[in-house]
Amino acid sequence: GDAHATAQVLVMMLPMLQARGMTTFGDVLEETRKHGRLLEDLN
Repeated sequence: GDAHATAQVLVMMLPMLQARGMTTFGDVLEETRKHGRLLEDLN
């Protein structure tokens, strides 16, 4: 279901994230926090 689809998307994103120097989940969270205002605007 939804969890499986989400996992598939995340697996496809791994090479893109690694190319941007993000190798841990913490790296992704840190980068996401830099764009917090943008995320608020989307909600």
